[in-house]
Amino acid sequence: MPISKKRVIFYFFFLLLIGVFSIFSLAYYQLRNLGEVKHLAIEKIEELTGRKVSIGNAEMDIVRGLSILLKDISIQSRWDSKPEVTARSVWVVVKLLPLLEKRIEIKQIIVQGSSLKVVRNSSGQFSFGNVGNWISKSADSKLFKVPMVSLMNQVMVEDGSIHFLDYLDQPKDEPLSLEMEHLHFSLRKSLLKSLFQFVLDGEIPNAGPSTNFKVSGTFDGFPEENGFTGIFIKGDIHVKPLSISKFQPYFKKVLAKTPIDSWLSIDSSFSGNLGSAFKTAGVLKYFSDIKQERAVIRDARVSHRGELKYKISIDKDIVDVEELKVETGPFKFKASGFLNNIYSKDPVVFVDLKTDAFQINRGIDYLPLKIFPEEYHHVLQKTFRNGSIKLNSFKFDGTVNQLREISKPKNHKKITSEIEMQNVDWQSPLPPLRKVTGIFKVDKGNSSFQIQKARYKKQPLTNLQGSIKNFMTRPIVDLYLDNKVDVAQFHSTLEKALKGRPIHDAISNYSDFQGSANLRLNVKGPLKGFDKLAISGVIDFQSVSLAEKEFEPRIKNLNGKIIYTHTPETVQQKSKAWVRVFQYINLSGDFANSKFSNFNGELGLKNGGPLKKVTTRYHLDSSDLNWIIEDDAKNSLLAFQEGIDFTSGKVLVDYRFKGNPEKPETQKKWGKIELKDLSLKYRDRLQAMTGLNGKISYDEKKIRLENILGFYGNSSLHLEGKIDGWGKSIPEISLRLNLPAILKADLKGVPIFSDFNFSGPAQISMNINGTPENFKFEQQANLTRVGYKIPDLVQKKENAHNQFKAKGTLTEKGGLNIKNWVYELSGNKISGSMQIPDLDKRDFTVQLASKEFTADPSYQLSKSWAADGSINFNISGTGNLKQFEDSRFEGKMDLINFRIKSEIF
Repeated sequence: MPISKKRVIFYFFFLLLIGVFSIFSLAYYQLRNLGEVKHLAIEKIEELTGRKVSIGNAEMDIVRGLSILLKDISIQSRWDSKPEVTARSVWVVVKLLPLLEKRIEIKQIIVQGSSLKVVRNSSGQFSFGNVGNWISKSADSKLFKVPMVSLMNQVMVEDGSIHFLDYLDQPKDEPLSLEMEHLHFSLRKSLLKSLFQFVLDGEIPNAGPSTNFKVSGTFDGFPEENGFTGIFIKGDIHVKPLSISKFQPYFKKVLAKTPIDSWLSIDSSFSGNLGSAFKTAGVLKYFSDIKQERAVIRDARVSHRGELKYKISIDKDIVDVEELKVETGPFKFKASGFLNNIYSKDPVVFVDLKTDAFQINRGIDYLPLKIFPEEYHHVLQKTFRNGSIKLNSFKFDGTVNQLREISKPKNHKKITSEIEMQNVDWQSPLPPLRKVTGIFKVDKGNSSFQIQKARYKKQPLTNLQGSIKNFMTRPIVDLYLDNKVDVAQFHSTLEKALKGRPIHDAISNYSDFQGSANLRLNVKGPLKGFDKLAISGVIDFQSVSLAEKEFEPRIKNLNGKIIYTHTPETVQQKSKAWVRVFQYINLSGDFANSKFSNFNGELGLKNGGPLKKVTTRYHLDSSDLNWIIEDDAKNSLLAFQEGIDFTSGKVLVDYRFKGNPEKPETQKKWGKIELKDLSLKYRDRLQAMTGLNGKISYDEKKIRLENILGFYGNSSLHLEGKIDGWGKSIPEISLRLNLPAILKADLKGVPIFSDFNFSGPAQISMNINGTPENFKFEQQANLTRVGYKIPDLVQKKENAHNQFKAKGTLTEKGGLNIKNWVYELSGNKISGSMQIPDLDKRDFTVQLASKEFTADPSYQLSKSWAADGSINFNISGTGNLKQFEDSRFEGKMDLINFRIKSEIF
């Protein structure tokens, strides 16, 4: 009869149960001596750790599988009698089949209620010693065979804790403490996979919420021959939230200013071979629940949150920071670099930084920048202050020692950077600049810059660019400035820069500038010493106005260029006789109603003293001539100018100047003057001179009048001559005046002629030689076309030949002295002399004589009689020109064949 399926199944399970029971019986038989197990466990743990170990009880248990339960385990500290490691219980779950061969292979270890106490003493030594030696040792005995792979197959830690006490750099008996609680650790390896999986999580207690952390991942296994070396591990780390206050004592420079209520969270991944290539990447986030005064990982002006992203790899002796990013509100920081030969005495380091703008004076308050020593910030602030900068690029390529000593000049060549400045005060090596905005680049000790705007001594600057060699040691500059400047501020700056130099007084003659100018400036040479610089500059004035000392009207609408040159003081340069400092090119401007143009010249140094050379053309309006002559003329010309009123016309002056502006005795002036329809009136008693045209040349010694034409009253005139020694108090004059057709009306107010009644045009010429107060004169008058009469003496008809010549002097004391005069009328000549001591009183004495004076019927000596024949006479007389009829005459008269026909006879 066949066996049913139910019986088959029953018999199978029955036999299986018997087999399992047999195996468990045999296993139990192997583990029956728990005392030996306990003793061997203590022996091996003491061998591994070098510490005293105690185990309370050892029991058999099948709750978690066939296992050994060890209770109340403790490992004593090497520094005191208290336990360093304790565990409430340890479950050691073993495999069944190896027990049949009388050996134990551990399947799972479960540690419950463990506590680890770690102490670091004041010398920096840790209480647990070298853990690596524990792990590297194998554990083998008659009872245990514990290969590393088997031992670590499945390990669990439940409800563990770690207590860390740190006495390093702390007051005695006041260690820093850090605790981790509710630790859970799991290490597993599944049957179907070759990778081990591990998880570690727990809590860090805080004053507020506890910090939760978790580390998880996988690794290949434990090669017996290499220990941990070569294990490929991969995993993640998550920490949130972590109180920063726990770690403030360890990061004093970075976290000293952090408020208590500040937190971090970490999300990171890692992978690689232990002891070989290893990578980690992640995100660290910062946040704070309160408002604080200063920035840590962020700027105080932004929200209290920040984020740091990193990506780092390690390969043997190379640490490569592939990426390090910080973002805190508007502030961003990015870095990369590497360390090479990290185990050598002086590893090679390369750093590449980029940041957003940050405040220079508070740079040390930014967490990414706080990692740099204070001396780094001092080096930066020695050059830049105030404002903010942005590191577009900052690279260091050198060694760790060179980076530590970056403030030393020899290490500056290791830096390459590009800095973007915003309202920065640039301290050195350039002259102090304020409110600088622009780009500054450094390349191996040399630098270049392009400044968009800045201020120098209140002077706004724009478009300043150039380079500086040996930036931090012996700076040599090559800069170019193309800028529109406020002339008043620029002049003030120039005065300060040239203070104490020979040409300072020359430029100080000008003040009260208004307007702007285009400035182009090039500076080359060492910055430590103004005298060693080569400077060339061009200032292009645009409708500028200014005031000049001892020049009353304001100069307006100034246009043109001035070139400035500063030559370095060298032995060769000092020997030069002439060094140009300023060059004037085509300057022009207005003053009062006049103007000047084509102002060209130079101001420089000759044999160490200032020398000025100038040429220009003045366009003078007649309304300005009086005050111009008063301001500029010497005492000798004031006598001519006194009483003159210039009424219309223009004067063109081609002016030349050469001399020391500070020493009048060295100054030379010369040039040419062109009269353009100039009109003037000299004193009230003379007629106006109008329509004057001609040229006047002058120098320090003389003035020359060339072909001056015009009108005296309504009569034309021609004037030539010269004035010698016009720079002296009493000049010598030599003038030639020609009046080809002067009329009676034009002689009004002229002494002698004011009471001389005549009709028709007279031709008069006169030469004058002497001084303005004492001069000689020669006069010729052609009176042929003139009709006149002298009461009771002569009456001359028009168109009768008549000449008059006179020589004499006019002196301040002696008045008018006509030493010799000749009067010729129709063939008769009368000669004589005449004195008028005071031209205002007009008293005179006269001498006249004639030989063979013919009594011609063509003219009458008197209305009452006519005569014929000839006369010789010599007559003297006195009187006053104002009352000529009362004059008295006496003398001798010889009548030759003289006949008289009188109307009364």
